[in-house]
Amino acid sequence: MENQPDEEIPQEKKERRHPRADEIENNLNRAYKLLDERDFDHAARIFRNIMLMDGQHYKAMTGLGRCLIEMGMTEEACGFFEKALEINPDYTQASLNLALYRKKVKLDFRAFPLSEMGLGMRNGLEVAKQR
Repeated sequence: MENQPDEEIPQEKKERRHPRADEIENNLNRAYKLLDERDFDHAARIFRNIMLMDGQHYKAMTGLGRCLIEMGMTEEACGFFEKALEINPDYTQASLNLALYRKKVKLDFRAFPLSEMGLGMRNGLEVAKQR
């Protein structure tokens, strides 16, 4: 029996890694931190820079949309959510944000602290449990 060369096994498709993936990831983390700190202008600039590096970065588009919502630019924000969903229709964050803001619903519990609503923490928790 002759030695036959092994059949070539096709390589699995590997996700292509963006040449600036590490830089993009660092910027994305920094932008999310600024978003959490409510520094929307600065976060929006970073999300836009990420999109300049990678025009298909749906997470940056969604983050930018969140910043724009907070800055009162609802229609423009919804456009970024829609674009993110064109790229990745399964991206839950974009679809949830789009659904919430299309209905003009904003869930930001920090905007209405219980103490400012005339409720102490204990009373506020009791009210929340009753609902």
